[in-house]
Amino acid sequence: MLIGLAVLWVLFDTMRQPARWNWLAADEGEVASTPVDGAAPGEKPGTPRPPAPHETVVPGPNDLDPAVMAEFIAREELITDMTKLRSREMFAYWDLLGWSRSQSFADLEQRARRDPVLTQIWEEPKKHRGRPFRLKLHVRRVLEWDTDPKQNPLGATKVYEAMGWTDESRSLPYTIVFLEKPPQLPVGSEVVADVEFVGYFLKISAYTAYDSTRGTPLLMGRVRMVPAPRIRPAEGLGPLQIGGIFVAGLFGLGVVIWFIPRKRRSVRSLAMTQTNVDPLWNPLGSSDVNEPVPTGALSSSLLDNTVHDTDSGGATVPHVGQ
Repeated sequence: MLIGLAVLWVLFDTMRQPARWNWLAADEGEVASTPVDGAAPGEKPGTPRPPAPHETVVPGPNDLDPAVMAEFIAREELITDMTKLRSREMFAYWDLLGWSRSQSFADLEQRARRDPVLTQIWEEPKKHRGRPFRLKLHVRRVLEWDTDPKQNPLGATKVYEAMGWTDESRSLPYTIVFLEKPPQLPVGSEVVADVEFVGYFLKISAYTAYDSTRGTPLLMGRVRMVPAPRIRPAEGLGPLQIGGIFVAGLFGLGVVIWFIPRKRRSVRSLAMTQTNVDPLWNPLGSSDVNEPVPTGALSSSLLDNTVHDTDSGGATVPHVGQ
């Protein structure tokens, strides 16, 4: 009976929760979460998208103009990989920042190569120079630099530099430079943040770490924060699931009701058919089993009874000596 009550309580507790009945109402939140313009290329439908951040777009030349791209390639010989950034390379530094500023994040993202393999950039930097890429970075350092607006062609007063790695590059970092920093992205040498970056590859830049010279891909572009994953509320049970639980509960309760009385009846019947016999019980009523039995005390019925001994091949043996 206790098992039956437990089954009924589970059924009651399951059905009294409002979330179990949300299949009766339309899931408006799911419809509203679908973006009008669809997911970005390469992303699964329903992937959370951050709100469009405030970004400044300044019209200007970029790589979409063949003449601008040809001029950049003509001066590419001034760029040297596996060295620190040099003054003769600053033309490319500001050109690529200007190209990214002339386009929105979304426009540049449409043309960017998504999640490149680091070894491909590392082994063929010249092939990828001036090409747009999209990266999802785990940023660990963000620096802020003041710059004289009269000393750069963009009139910028601040430049931000961040270092981080992708899931593919592991501990090998990328270095990105951008003009606009999201408010949620802190500045410091110990930062833990995830960002999306779109921008242009400049060179493999050298830096010093642990008394050794290492290289990092240097890119110029735009940054936005990666939104925190949305936790979807637990879905309620459908009508078939609720019906299945209800039927299973009734079946279990019926089994319990049928089994317990039957078990009690079996135990009662067994108790009535069994007799507990004292091994010292004397049918003559003598209090001492060693006391000799009088010769005339045995009834004729006891003398006439015999027991078949199965071990003697069917012979009969009397209860008392003859």
